[in-house]
Amino acid sequence: MSAEHQQCQQATSDNIKETVRTAMEEWFTKNQPKSQLQKKYNALESTQSLTTDSRLMTPDSDDSAQVEQLTRKLEMADVELAGLRNQLKATQLRADQLRSMIIPDNEDFVLDSEIEGLFSEVRATTQYVARRLYTNPDTHEKPTANASKAFFKEIEGFDPERRQDAIHTHLFLLIRRQFFPNKLRESNIGKYFPTLYAKLVRAELQLTEAIRDNWTDGTGKKELANWSRASFDCIDLLEDESDEPDSYAIYLEQFFKPAETDNIRAKTRGRKKLRELCEKAEELGILMRRAADTFQVFIVKDDVPLADYEDVARELRCNLGRGSVGTKEIDACLFGGLSKISSEYPTETIVLEKAMVSTRFGRST
Repeated sequence: MSAEHQQCQQATSDNIKETVRTAMEEWFTKNQPKSQLQKKYNALESTQSLTTDSRLMTPDSDDSAQVEQLTRKLEMADVELAGLRNQLKATQLRADQLRSMIIPDNEDFVLDSEIEGLFSEVRATTQYVARRLYTNPDTHEKPTANASKAFFKEIEGFDPERRQDAIHTHLFLLIRRQFFPNKLRESNIGKYFPTLYAKLVRAELQLTEAIRDNWTDGTGKKELANWSRASFDCIDLLEDESDEPDSYAIYLEQFFKPAETDNIRAKTRGRKKLRELCEKAEELGILMRRAADTFQVFIVKDDVPLADYEDVARELRCNLGRGSVGTKEIDACLFGGLSKISSEYPTETIVLEKAMVSTRFGRST
């Protein structure tokens, strides 16, 4: 069939359809009301129109639902990504801290004044927490942790002054053990690796005895301190998130909870100070290990005459409740002192900060 023939046939077909449609419209117009056929015709046209609209709208509706679903997924992905970025940032910060302890920057010289200043901050914050947050002398709340139970049972019969001193001292000891211990046996590694802890403590004791017996002039103290510091650097690599300042602050909060004040405002501020204390204590420990000289936080004995230790201890207060006649004795070491072993003069120990103690009157004169 030729193209001209096809065009002619198509035109004829269109003309026939147009003629029929025109005739039907004229007939419907002349026959009012509309016949049943017109109603069916209109219904058919309406159905076709709805079908067409439905076909046109369905893709839009589906697209809208898909867009909404993808938007929700994108928002969830953004939240998850933000969380991962925060975790990465925390991990990088921790890695930098460990790197600074293990590989000190020799060009970044640590001054004694830096360590002394930070030490004073930690000491003052410890005193604030002990004296402002833990002021409840007769608590009825039961401790939960076993170590906490043992501690509060031990001070159960103490008078308010001695009880306050005991809390102050124990808070200091827990902070020192966690962030700047002098010896391996004073560290917290035993709660994670008891076998390793036992072996390290045994090695430390044997090494201490060997150096003491073979280096009677005291020149081995520096080497022993360096060995301990290197061991602590390795131990730091084994710590987990529970050893971070925030986590340890929560541990201390639970440990001393029975002694917390009932004052809501003082409690809120005291807990904030406790977190600051842990952060500053960790910073102090890192700085002490980075220094070329050896820095240690020492304690003094209880129940000894204060006059015999005036070169290493200073009195914060005297507990007069136990008498006011006799010789002053050290009642409690509330916070230890700071000493230094110089790398140039390893046989000498220099006291930079005296230990802070409470006293009482002992023997009568």
